[in-house]
Amino acid sequence: MKINTHALEKLSNYSWPGNVRELQHSIEKAVIMSESTTLLPSDFEFRHIQRAAPLNEPTLEEIEKKAIMESLKRNNNNVSEVAKKLGITRQTLYNKLRKYNI
Repeated sequence: MKINTHALEKLSNYSWPGNVRELQHSIEKAVIMSESTTLLPSDFEFRHIQRAAPLNEPTLEEIEKKAIMESLKRNNNNVSEVAKKLGITRQTLYNKLRKYNI
């Protein structure tokens, strides 16, 4: 039995989440089910697994900047109140405001 070039491409482009065993079973099934002496792309059916999108975890700086901005909004830009609620000194808050360009 032969394999068509396009079928070979289809096999090469698949991610094979089940590894070699899944590849082996796919080829065996295609050979058994095929009515031709040449395997075609249509002889291979793969289950499409939905992969979760990679999580883009925010950095500590992004979290800190967001916390400061939200606190400023909730406290009407009262720097003393924001510093107190965030548990930092006013000077530290001013440094962070400058750092994050807020």
